[in-house]
Amino acid sequence: MPRAADGHPDFSGYWNQLTFTPMERPAKFGGREFLTKEEMEQVFKSGVRGSYDPGSAGSDDRYGGELFNPDSADYDATTYGLSPWQNGVKANPRTSLVVDPPDGRIPPLTPEAKARLAARTAPGGGFPYVVDDHHGGATVHADNARDLGQGTSCVTQSGGPPLTPPEYNAGVFIAQNADDIVIETETGSEFRVIPLTARPHVGANIHQWHGDSRGHWEGDTLVVETTNMRPDHT
Repeated sequence: MPRAADGHPDFSGYWNQLTFTPMERPAKFGGREFLTKEEMEQVFKSGVRGSYDPGSAGSDDRYGGELFNPDSADYDATTYGLSPWQNGVKANPRTSLVVDPPDGRIPPLTPEAKARLAARTAPGGGFPYVVDDHHGGATVHADNARDLGQGTSCVTQSGGPPLTPPEYNAGVFIAQNADDIVIETETGSEFRVIPLTARPHVGANIHQWHGDSRGHWEGDTLVVETTNMRPDHT
């Protein structure tokens, strides 16, 4: 592991977070954290076929089918979305990206979190604009760009938190010194500056798209805690 001048792991450089590994562990793998070699190859091949072969029925568990619509020239994998081949997507032996809790599943929402989601303003009224996966695949009626939500209108894309693998443009650039870590995502060229010193958070009434993050080291693990998220962040 490369080390920075202060002795901590050095994350500086260009990274690729593209993966066919699902966020949560599929039930068929039970408590297993890792795939066999044969299973890993099968998941990888299934992900490639289901996500990047135009017209394929698709069988990628992470996305439940095709990533790209073969009827749309914009999302034809032969002319667009070539990140897997440009960046070098590789097979991953893990059964899920979630490693804690050990079952590989995201814990259920608290009642407070469910109430916040229910209180969000749902798109409604206006012109039937687009069939949008960000809203459950239903036709979204929008009077203005804000009605479509931040994902559809590209206000913010994949800068996190959480920093999850996008479908394409999965490059990440990290710059690091003893006081800060900066993460830039290829999608949207979004920046997050994460202070590593004990400086105070911004005021409670200031909300940002990527929140207000602070990082600290626990051994070789960088722990990042984020507050001050915007209520409409998705």
